[in-house]
Amino acid sequence: MDINDFVSKHSANVANTVRQKGTPAVSTATTPAQPNSLMSISRAVAHAEKALQERWKYRLGAIGRKINGRVEVDCYTLITSVLFWDDALGSIGRVLIGSPAETILVKTNTQMAFNKATIKDRINNETIFRPGLILFKPGHVGICISETHSIEATPAGGSGIRKANIRGGLHTWTHWFEDVHFQYSQDKISAPERITVFSERRSRT
Repeated sequence: MDINDFVSKHSANVANTVRQKGTPAVSTATTPAQPNSLMSISRAVAHAEKALQERWKYRLGAIGRKINGRVEVDCYTLITSVLFWDDALGSIGRVLIGSPAETILVKTNTQMAFNKATIKDRINNETIFRPGLILFKPGHVGICISETHSIEATPAGGSGIRKANIRGGLHTWTHWFEDVHFQYSQDKISAPERITVFSERRSRT
């Protein structure tokens, strides 16, 4: 059974569920999503810039499928959908139960992504931002595209993809982290010079 059949049998539960609490709607594409392993974080940056240019839509729980000609993502799948992107489809492929795509796109929320990260730190006045760093505040993430700007999927300002100043923008980011699903070192953008590695610490979302 694939996850699309599963969702159809449990539509009543799915309809009342959001990413932080369970399983959102999934792709109906015919090609199974395959992970592009060891992907450079620069691909995620380019992916976010593509989303901005193409005016993708924000929807909580969306995982990167195309609906009515427009790709839908939420704040975290804006970043991670590139791992399973199919250029021929212009979206992610079909998501199967038990697959890496289900684990990353469906079952991982922003807090879980932050908790999994081993390279992360609080943002302060001395933080130096690098392209590819993930910006975090409880319940939301964005991705740095330069030392001064980020891209995020947000319901604010038209429910879409937004480019903003990292400092003094729409959000007050509390932390940055390197997402465990991407390679940073080969891009030489692994993070600020002062890196703190600390144990997982959960916070309310």
